[in-house]
Amino acid sequence: MGGQITVGTSNASRCLGIARGEPGIFLNYSSGSGIVVTPYRLYVHGNSTYMASCPIAIEMA
Repeated sequence: MGGQITVGTSNASRCLGIARGEPGIFLNYSSGSGIVVTPYRLYVHGNSTYMASCPIAIEMA
C-alpha cells in the first residue's frame, strides 16, 4: 500500500508557489479549440466534441 498521508493547511501563496514548481495540465471548455505547450504547462481548450477526440494524447506521445 501507499505511504502515510498528512493533511495540512497553508496560505494561497504557498500553494501557488508549489504548483508553479511542478508541471501542469490545464483543460478548459470553450467555443474555440486549441493547444498551447510551454516547458512546464500544457493548456488544452475546446468544446465537448474536441475534448472527446482526446487531443491531449497527441501532445503526450
